[in-house]
Amino acid sequence: GCGLSVAPNKGQPHADGSVSVLGARRLVVRLKAPAGVNIQPTLNESGHGPTESQTFDGTDGADGEAYVHPYQRTEDGWREYAFDLLTFEPTPHYGNQRGNCTVDTQAIGQVGLTFAGQPGEEISVEIAWFRFD
Repeated sequence: GCGLSVAPNKGQPHADGSVSVLGARRLVVRLKAPAGVNIQPTLNESGHGPTESQTFDGTDGADGEAYVHPYQRTEDGWREYAFDLLTFEPTPHYGNQRGNCTVDTQAIGQVGLTFAGQPGEEISVEIAWFRFD
């Protein structure tokens, strides 16, 4: 598979580039894909870093956790996919492993999207936008 990460650009940015999406309940992605592609969104809080980091100093109380959502299969064509923030889970592979296990929406540093496929498989996807509702 492959993926991408972007820094949110809506709202007033903090000094570290993260943004507050306080009050958001879900992440929504509009994209065009063929049917059957497994997509998995990720969220990194301000202060995120490798699991072996000694400190995770985020902005406004964010504690540097990284989250993943279970895979969702796409339908053919342009669609909006909504992911409830309460269903994101901490990833054991990145970020603060001793955090508060709560998506700290006051300082989101990165939003990502992973596309799972078979080795050598080509996947063509167009992404219109990400937003928090």
